[in-house]
Amino acid sequence: MKYLHVSIFCLLFSLTVTPLFSQKSPFNTTAAELFADGKSFFYNNNYAASARYFEEFLQFDQRDNDEMVREAEYYIARSAFELRKNDAQIKLEAYQTKYPYATDVELTNLYIGILEYESGRFKQAIRRFESIKTDRLRESDLVKLQFYKGYAYHQQENFEKSRFEFQQVLRRGTNTPYYDAATYYFAYAEQRLGNFDSALTHFLRVENHPEFDTSAPFFIAQLYYQQGNCDKVLNYGKEIIKKYPKNNRRNEVLRMMGECSFLAKDYSSSIHYLTQYEQQVKRISREDFYMLGIAHYNVGEYEKAIANLSKTTNREDLLAQNSYLYLGMGYVKLNDKKNARLAFETASRFTFDKGIQEEALYNFAVVSYEQSFSPFNESVVAFERFLTEFPSSKRKDKVYEYLANSYLTTKNYGEAYRSIQNLKTDNKKIKEAEERILFNMGIVAVANNNYQQATSHFEKILKGKSYNADFKTRSFYWYGESLLNTGYYTQAEKNFQTFLQSPKAQKLAEYDIAHYSMGYTYYLLKNYTDAVTWFKRYIALKPDNNLMVLDANNRIGDSYYQNRQFAEAKRYYNQAIATGAQLPGADYATFQKGFVAGLERNHNEKISTLRNLITTYPQSEWVDDAYIEIGKTYVVLKENDKAIETFAEIEKKFSRNHQLIRQARLQIAMLQYNDGKTDAALESYKQLVRTYPSSEEARISLEAIENILVEDNRVSEYTEFVNALGKGSIQIAPSREDSLLFRAAQRVYSRNEIPQAISSFEKYLDTYPKGRYSTTARYLLASCYYTQKQPAKALPLYKALLSDKENPNQEETLARAAEISYDLGQYAESMEYFKQLEAIGSSENKMVARIGLMRASYILKRYDETITYATNFISLHSNNLELLREAQHKRMLSYLELNKAQNALPDMQILAKDTRNAFGAEAKYLLATHYYLAKQYESAEKEVFDFIDKGTPHHKWLAKAFILLADVYMEQDNYFEAKQYLLSLKSNYPKDDVEIASEINTRLEEIAKIENEKVNN
Repeated sequence: MKYLHVSIFCLLFSLTVTPLFSQKSPFNTTAAELFADGKSFFYNNNYAASARYFEEFLQFDQRDNDEMVREAEYYIARSAFELRKNDAQIKLEAYQTKYPYATDVELTNLYIGILEYESGRFKQAIRRFESIKTDRLRESDLVKLQFYKGYAYHQQENFEKSRFEFQQVLRRGTNTPYYDAATYYFAYAEQRLGNFDSALTHFLRVENHPEFDTSAPFFIAQLYYQQGNCDKVLNYGKEIIKKYPKNNRRNEVLRMMGECSFLAKDYSSSIHYLTQYEQQVKRISREDFYMLGIAHYNVGEYEKAIANLSKTTNREDLLAQNSYLYLGMGYVKLNDKKNARLAFETASRFTFDKGIQEEALYNFAVVSYEQSFSPFNESVVAFERFLTEFPSSKRKDKVYEYLANSYLTTKNYGEAYRSIQNLKTDNKKIKEAEERILFNMGIVAVANNNYQQATSHFEKILKGKSYNADFKTRSFYWYGESLLNTGYYTQAEKNFQTFLQSPKAQKLAEYDIAHYSMGYTYYLLKNYTDAVTWFKRYIALKPDNNLMVLDANNRIGDSYYQNRQFAEAKRYYNQAIATGAQLPGADYATFQKGFVAGLERNHNEKISTLRNLITTYPQSEWVDDAYIEIGKTYVVLKENDKAIETFAEIEKKFSRNHQLIRQARLQIAMLQYNDGKTDAALESYKQLVRTYPSSEEARISLEAIENILVEDNRVSEYTEFVNALGKGSIQIAPSREDSLLFRAAQRVYSRNEIPQAISSFEKYLDTYPKGRYSTTARYLLASCYYTQKQPAKALPLYKALLSDKENPNQEETLARAAEISYDLGQYAESMEYFKQLEAIGSSENKMVARIGLMRASYILKRYDETITYATNFISLHSNNLELLREAQHKRMLSYLELNKAQNALPDMQILAKDTRNAFGAEAKYLLATHYYLAKQYESAEKEVFDFIDKGTPHHKWLAKAFILLADVYMEQDNYFEAKQYLLSLKSNYPKDDVEIASEINTRLEEIAKIENEKVNN
C-alpha cells in the first residue's frame, strides 16, 4: 500500500497578513518602542517585520536589559522558523546554545524537530521530539508535538507508535486543529495493525472531509474487503469508482470488486472489473491472472482462460497446481489434447492438494492414452502411479481397463514389459498386451541386427500361451529369420514352414518375404532344387520389387549352377541383369553368366561377356576374377598370345595385388614355355624368383628353371643363378633343423595350444629369421597374438608381412593390419591399409575396406573424403541394409560438418523414416534441427511430433528432440508450452544423463526469468 500524503500545513497555521503600508518605520524609534512593536508584529503573524524590529532593537546598548535581549533573539529565531528561512534551524540551535536554561528551550526543540521532519529527516526529527520534556510545554504546543511525532513515526512505518501519538491528539478533543488529520492517520495505523473495525470507524468520520475525501473512501472500501464483507465492497465500490473516475486509487477498488464478484461466482462481473483493473496498471498479480483465467473458463471463453492461467505457473504452489488443472481442462475444451496432456501432467506432480492431484493424474493418463503419446512410457507409468497413489479411487476399475490398452499402444516396449512383469496378474487383456510387447521387442531387435535378443523374445511367445493368433503366427516367421541370421538353418526352415502352413499366413505382412527366406534357407542348406522352387514363388508374388527379384534370380542361377544345369543358370543370370543392369548384383550376374558360358564350352561368349563386365562395371569386385578367367579361356582356345596379353594387363591394372601378379607372371612364363619360347620363359621364371624369392610361385619357377637348364645341359648356369640370389634370400631345400623346428611349432598351433605356439614360433624366427618357413611363421605368430587379444604385438608382424612380397596371405594380412591399427586409434595408417585391401581384396574384404575408409576418414575429420567413400559404398553395397544406413549416416554428418545442410537433407530424410535404429533416431532429430535452424518452425514441430509418434529405443535422441521442441516454442514466444515439454522430459527421462539435465535446467531458468518479468509477484 502506498503511503498517503495529506497537506497538513493549513491545519497548523492560520496566517494573517498585515499590509505593509500600515507598518511603522523602525528608524528614529526608541529601543522600548522597537521591542514592543516587534512583539506586536510577531503575535499578528507579521514575522518579517517582527524580525526587522528586533534586529534594530539589538543595535541599541542593552547592557541593562539581558532578558529583553534574550527575548529579542528568541523572536528573531522563531520568526525565521515561521518564515521557513534557510537559516532558521541555525538560529534556533544558536539560541539553544546561548540560553540552555531558558524556559522556552523545549519549545525551540519542537521547532527544530519540525524542521527536521519537513526536510524528510524523520529519524532525526523523532530523536528531537523524544528529547523534549513535555511538562514544560503548553497544551497547544504539546498537541503539536504529539501530532508531529505521530506523523514522523507514520513515515517510518512504525504504526504502533504513530497510533499512540495520534490517539493522544484525539483525546484532546475536537477543538484541536489537528483532530481531523489525527483521525485519518490514526485510522490508517489501525488498518496497518489489523484493527479493521476501529480503522473503519475512524475513516468513516473523515469520509467527506475536504482534505481526505479523495483517499478515505478508498480505504473504507479496502476495509470492507479486509473484513470479508463483499456485499459492502461491491455496493460501496460502485459509488466511489463512479464518483472518482480519474483517481488512481480506483484501480485497487476494481481489483477488489473483481475478486468479490469471483467469490460470488458472478464470473461475468469479475471479468468486467478485473479486465478494467488490468488495463489501468502496469502489472497484475498471479492471483489476479488466476481469477481472470477461472472466470473466463466458467463463461466458456477458453482461449482467454488459457492466456491468463498460463501466467500463474511461474511458481510451484497450490495456485499453480489448480491453474494447471484448469489449463488442462481448457485445452480439452479446445480439443488441444497435446497441451492438455502437458498441463495435466504438471498438475499431477504437485502434492499441495491430493484431490487436484488425483483429478490431474487421471486426466493426464487418459489423454496420453488417447493420443497414443508415450515416448517414455508415460501413459503406462501414469496409470500404474494412479493405482499406487490412489488405490481406493472410484476410478480404479476404469484405470485397469485403460492400463491394459496402454500396454498395447506404447512404443517403449522394454519399460512396458518390465511393468507387466511387476503386475503379476493373469488378466487376459494384460497378457495379450504382454504378447504384443514381446513381439514388438523382437521386431526392434531384428531391426538393430540383434538376432540373439530377437530369438529370446520370439521363443517366449512361441512357448507361452497364445492370446492373439496373429502375433503367434507372425512370431514363427521372425523366429525363423533370427535363427537364419545366427546360422541355425534347419531350425529356421522348420519355423518358416510352420508360418507358411498357418491358415491366416496369406493375410499377414510377412507372407511374401517368407518365400524368399525359405529359398535362402534351402540354398544355405545346399538343397538347391527346393531353393529354386521357393525363389521362383517369391518372384511370382513380388515381381515389382526389383532389388529383391534381382537377388532371387541370382540365387536361382547359383542353384542351377550348383546342380550343373548351366543353361538354366545362364537364363536366370540373364533375368537378373534384365531386372536392373545398374542395381547391386547385376555385375555378379554378368560374371556368372560368362563363367557358365565357359563351362558350356562357349569360350568366345565367355570372353565377350567378361569383357563387357570389365567395361560396364569397372569398379566391380569381380573385375580381377574376370581378367583371370579371360586369360585362362585364351589358354583353352590355344590363343596364347592373347592369354599372355591378358595376364600382362593384370599386372598393370592390379599393381598392388602381389598375389594376383605372382599368379599372372607364372601363367605367362608357362605359356611362353609351351609356345617354345624357352628363353623368354626362362627370363620370366627368373624375374618371378628374383621379385618373390620365398613364394610358392618362386618354388615352382625354380623347378621350371632347373628343368629347362638341365635339359639344355646348362647346369652351371642354374648354380650361378641360385648363388647370385644371395645367401639367405632363398633356400632350394630347407635344412632338416629348419623344417623340424617349424613343423613342431605348427603342430602345437594346430592343437590350438596358442601360448605354447607363440613360444615355438618366436623360437623358430629367432633361430631362422630368413628361414624357408619364416613368412608363414610370422603370419601364424601374428594370428596367435591376434587370437590372444594382444594387438600391439600382432601389428608389427603384420606390417613386416606386408613388405614381404612372397607372403601368400597378403589379403588377410592387410585386413588384420587395417583392423588393428584402426582399433588402436592409428586412423591415418589404417586408411593406407584399407586402400590396399580395397584394391586386392575379395568381395567381402573390399566391403570391409570401404566401410573402414569411411569410418577412419570421418574420425580424422576428412569430411570430403568421407563423403566420397560413403557414396562409393552406397553405390556398391546397397543390399547390406545396416552398413548402408551407416554410410548414409556418415555422409549426412560430413555434409553437416561442411555446412552443406541441403546436401545432407536427402540422407537425413531417408534415415529418419526408421527411428528404431540409432542412425534413424539421430537423423530424425537432425532433420527437425535443420528446419529449426532454417526458421521453419512449423516443419520442425511436425518432425518432432512424428518422432514422438513413431517412438524409438534410442531415448537420448528423443530427449534432444523434446529440448529442440522447447527451443521452437521459445523462438515463437510460446514459453508456456516450452516449459511444459521441458518439465515433462525432466520428469520422465533418467536423471543420470547430465548433458540432458543441464540443457533442460538452462532453458527452464531462462523461461522462469522471462515469466517473472511478465508477472507481478
